[in-house]
Amino acid sequence: MALVMVVVGLFVFFKNTKSLLKIGLCIITLVFFGFIAKTGSVFPLHGYYIIPFVPVMALIAGYGLEALHSKSRFAILLLVAIGLEGLLNQQHDFFLSERKMYLLDLEGICETYIPKKDLIVVNGNNSPSSLYYTNRKGWIVSNEHLENDNHLDSLMHLGAKYMIIDKNSGSMTDSMKIFEDDNFSLYSLKR
Repeated sequence: MALVMVVVGLFVFFKNTKSLLKIGLCIITLVFFGFIAKTGSVFPLHGYYIIPFVPVMALIAGYGLEALHSKSRFAILLLVAIGLEGLLNQQHDFFLSERKMYLLDLEGICETYIPKKDLIVVNGNNSPSSLYYTNRKGWIVSNEHLENDNHLDSLMHLGAKYMIIDKNSGSMTDSMKIFEDDNFSLYSLKR
């Protein structure tokens, strides 16, 4: 529904606004498309990459709502429906699913074994959520990158001291293991 209002808003915007505003919108859109191109194949995997462009889309949707004469009940109902749609589309972000509850243990494991200032590597297949639960800084790597010794060496050169393997995402065996439970293995990368 919000996308429909953006499309209507685009039509109204390009029909009724001054050319300077049109040029500004085109420049902002081109810069954002450059960001999409630079991000590459990861862009569609993470919904939060769209955040910088949301204010632009909201402004354009506002032009669409204004075209409906914002005093009308239909425009108000449409605005409420758009807000409700936004909440319902993201309701899964408000709760941790049952199959991901094991991630809540990750911060406690890190508090026990990893100093707060040390950088870590976590396997996550392009999803940074595991790293967020560690309450540490570091990198997310795919399981394929873990098999590449050069990639891991480059992260160690950048300061990575520990590696956490989420067994639900992959596995690895190494003599440098310092902790293991049903869900995680923790390795020291210190030499």
